Amino acid sequence: MTNAIAALENARHERFAQLVATGSVASFAYCAAGYAGKGARASAARLLTNGRVASRIRWIRDERESAALAAAKVDAARIQRELEAISFSDPLNYFEGGADDLAPGLRSLSDWSPSARAAVASAKVRQETQADGNTVEEVVGFRLWNKLDAISQLREHMGLTRTPDKASPATRPGAIEVRVVVEQQAPSRQDTQRKGSGRALRS
Repeated sequence: MTNAIAALENARHERFAQLVATGSVASFAYCAAGYAGKGARASAARLLTNGRVASRIRWIRDERESAALAAAKVDAARIQRELEAISFSDPLNYFEGGADDLAPGLRSLSDWSPSARAAVASAKVRQETQADGNTVEEVVGFRLWNKLDAISQLREHMGLTRTPDKASPATRPGAIEVRVVVEQQAPSRQDTQRKGSGRALRS
């Protein structure tokens, strides 16, 4: 890594160096820095040969490239983590109890790991009243992103695929539903009649 080069004392030189380093044409940068437009091309060319200006331009460019590479590495690493979470997702991550448990309970959302949450495509909760009228089942349903698609993308992202895989048909995420039984007393016929009478009086 190159040693840091401080901003140039000459404000116009610094402005010129900043503009050139970020891609501006030298003649434009020369004028934008506050110099006269007459003879800008030749004057800008001479300024580029100034040792301190040239060193400052190189340093700014190196810093920008280093920052861009670092950002790209972060993005690539995060993409890989997200794809790994989906590719290696396990339904046991969402339930309490072992694999042999016939009636596992759904873990609290706060207990789901970041990788478990990343694998979820969508979630919803609905309530269903049973025929006895006293029991309400709360149905928690969620879908996981498709594992095979994620594995294919992960292989390509890591450079493990020599030739591009054939485009696979669109697939829907796998669905998981959990039923939680909640005891709830059904309203009596008398209460229902009272509510109906109340509505009639207000009308």
